Amino acid sequence: MENNLFEQFKEFALSAYKLHKEQIRKLLVEMNFYEFIALKRISSVKAAPGSGKSERVYLKDISEEMNFPMRRVSQMSEELRDRGLVVWSHDGDGSEGTYLAITPSGKELVLKNEKILRQHFERIIKRYGCENMLQLFAMLKKLDELVAEEFDRIEEEK
Repeated sequence: MENNLFEQFKEFALSAYKLHKEQIRKLLVEMNFYEFIALKRISSVKAAPGSGKSERVYLKDISEEMNFPMRRVSQMSEELRDRGLVVWSHDGDGSEGTYLAITPSGKELVLKNEKILRQHFERIIKRYGCENMLQLFAMLKKLDELVAEEFDRIEEEK
């Protein structure tokens, strides 16, 4: 249950990042939170055994998942590549897709920052209480559902 709570807290932290980005920025080592999220996503991909493909994530997928314009994802990817954290490549002539694969130094940096964030979040969870955290997440989920329903209602009325 605690691991699931940690995963839920990570989702909450992403949404709360805008409110606390200065504090979170000070926690992370050698990257910002968005770079961490992108690298974490890239590092989580596993190539199918025997597929002959590397562990890769397409830029368009990162753009959609992070709700960032492709231009911003490309800029961030270029910076990560220049720092040796990812390899940026493409299928065929590039028209079939551009993708990123994490380097060993990128994996190491993700693990280092994940450990820092985990320790930070675990202290917060411990102080706030597991039961309180679960109730908070349930309320936030309900609020998110209500907001989505209202947007749907507004769209239907148009």
